[in-house]
Amino acid sequence: MGKQTKAKRLRAQGRVDPLAVSGRAQQHSQADNTSGASAEARAEEAVGQIVQEMGAMQPETRASAAHAVAAIAASGFAGLRVMLRRGLVGKLSQLLCDSNPDVRAAAALALRNVGLRGGDGVYDAMVKADVMTPAFTALALSPLIAPHLQARQDAKVGWVAGPPSEEEAHVCQVLDLTWELCESSQAALDRFNARGAELLPALTALLAPAAFTATPALSASAAQALHVLSEDNPPAAARLAAAPALLEAVQDAATGVSGAPPLLATLALGTLANLGVPARGGLGAVKPTLDAALGPDAFGRAARVLSELSPPPFPVLTGQVSSLPSY
Repeated sequence: MGKQTKAKRLRAQGRVDPLAVSGRAQQHSQADNTSGASAEARAEEAVGQIVQEMGAMQPETRASAAHAVAAIAASGFAGLRVMLRRGLVGKLSQLLCDSNPDVRAAAALALRNVGLRGGDGVYDAMVKADVMTPAFTALALSPLIAPHLQARQDAKVGWVAGPPSEEEAHVCQVLDLTWELCESSQAALDRFNARGAELLPALTALLAPAAFTATPALSASAAQALHVLSEDNPPAAARLAAAPALLEAVQDAATGVSGAPPLLATLALGTLANLGVPARGGLGAVKPTLDAALGPDAFGRAARVLSELSPPPFPVLTGQVSSLPSY
């Protein structure tokens, strides 16, 4: 299972494990079993076609294949089981580093569909399929992340960055996928601590005014990632607390020194709480942040902030994201 914080445990209550095939099959009638077998047969046929299209020369075909994966994930547990059994998730994750920005965007969105549909068991399976490595690579190669890395990585040959707004939306999807994996799977968190912790300086840099002014959605994703990765995770928390520059960025966002938006400031304040580090200046310094989060118009402000920070929608995958369940 995953990190299993209190909030995570509450969200997981009552969720069905799509990988528990035998237990579910024993409880179904013969008609239900026949229907399930038919659904898996259809998924098997679709997966075979998708695997071929993922290796196509045309980027439009590869992007279409990634969108088709999201459609299978949305179709039910039968599709998820077939995808995992056939190794489709691992193949899809390689498209996170595709040379074409539309393919990368489609792959990131499809992987998030898979995880959100399947839950903890599927997140663990995704980690076993090594989704984390291409996710880390995709983040490190993005022109929105690379400048903030201590050991900067240049884009690989053939890598084409998308338009600024689309690039931001894509990086948000990959970053959100990363912290969702870490929130849901201890194996993912261990992988981050071992290989992805180099991203922490980049995440704190995205809390700065220049970043949240130019790329507000990405800064919000970075603040959420820091909050999740520092919770009940001593290695990442210790690294953040021991680095004055990183801690300073979180303090500036939490205490309002940087002029951070309320959502970002509140998440930064939560990160400080996870680290066990008092806010600089005490309660008085964070009062504006708390007032913004808990004031009488907090819900209205939160709705406006979330609306402003929502990344631009991706093309093609019409209706898939809105169909995801809320946990």
